[in-house]
This record gives sequence, C-alpha cells and structure tokens, in this order.
Amino acid sequence: SSGINAEWPLRPGKQHFGHINLFLIRESSDVRDLSSFIKNFFMEAQAIMRAHVAALGGNVLFMYRIRELVLIDGPQKMQAQILLNVTGDAAQVVYPPNSVAS
Repeated sequence: SSGINAEWPLRPGKQHFGHINLFLIRESSDVRDLSSFIKNFFMEAQAIMRAHVAALGGNVLFMYRIRELVLIDGPQKMQAQILLNVTGDAAQVVYPPNSVAS
C-alpha cells in the first residue's frame, strides 16, 4: 500500500517518493503568549514538511496528519515545550500544460 489517498491514484504524471514521519520538539523559557508560541511552532512544522518534500523532489504532500501533540507549559516560569509528530506522503504531480495548479 502506497498510503496515498484513493482520490489521488498513481498514474502518468505522478510519482510517489514515500512516507514522511517527523517528530519535532520546541521548547522555550521565554513564553509570553502561549497561543503565539503554538501557532509559530505549527507554521515552522509545516515549513519543515514542505522543505522535506521539496528535498525529495516532490511538490505535493498527501495525507498530512498530526499523529501526536504533547504540550507542557509552566506559566509561572514562562516555560513551554511541545512535541509534535506529523506524517504524510511525498509525491510529485506534473500538471498538464495550460492547467491551473492550486
């Protein structure tokens, strides 16, 4: 099983590069706004996944999932730690000429 969603079957113009499974950790001892800390971490995690897909030669990430999220915060000391496990399948999709890729 390739792990690719049935809506995107492999056919000419598509190449599957494999499953990506990353564990990311972020900690800080200067957390003034916990929601901003979490939001920034999620944006960084998505950027890392995009970069990983591009490094494999892909341009699409299918089946993106957050498998695990652990948040530990110590508001009295302005500390926080996040553990995040994200997964997905990297692929390359070649769009036909004159089509709009969204």
